[in-house]
Amino acid sequence: MTINNERAIALFAAASKSTAELITAQTKIATAIVGQEVIEKDEECRTTRSFEYRELSAFEATAELGNALARQLNDKSSRYDLRVCDESTLRALWALRQMIDKTGIPYPMYVSEAVQWLEKNGKKRIRPAMLMTSEVLLHVMEHYDDESLSWRRANAQLDTEAGGAGNDGSIED
Repeated sequence: MTINNERAIALFAAASKSTAELITAQTKIATAIVGQEVIEKDEECRTTRSFEYRELSAFEATAELGNALARQLNDKSSRYDLRVCDESTLRALWALRQMIDKTGIPYPMYVSEAVQWLEKNGKKRIRPAMLMTSEVLLHVMEHYDDESLSWRRANAQLDTEAGGAGNDGSIED
């Protein structure tokens, strides 16, 4: 049995006992692979993480990111499945998730825009570390900011048309 299968079995066994056991197993596995210093940054990341993922453990949030990346890349393998992926992939996904958490951008949005940008710029074999480059980060944040501003302006327009105050804090052109 490989270490990766042992990880999957340990998580499955813990989940069958209780949520507390599962969280303990996740923390033990993550600490062994990514290190205590990295784990200590997770509470800070939770406060800026996109709202829909804030209640997840750091392990579960990283698993969601892995799922988003696998879907975007149409990768049917278990390469990004935290239960069985290799340790270097788990470390890369963990670091990527912490970086994305600091932006507050939802994982599927970040991954989609980053992968599209990388593909448009000729990248073929996309890996998690590639999504962490400053060029990709700046592109995704700019795209997300533009979309957020458009959304706020559209909502302000709807408020105005509906007779509302339209005071959502957005800047009018």
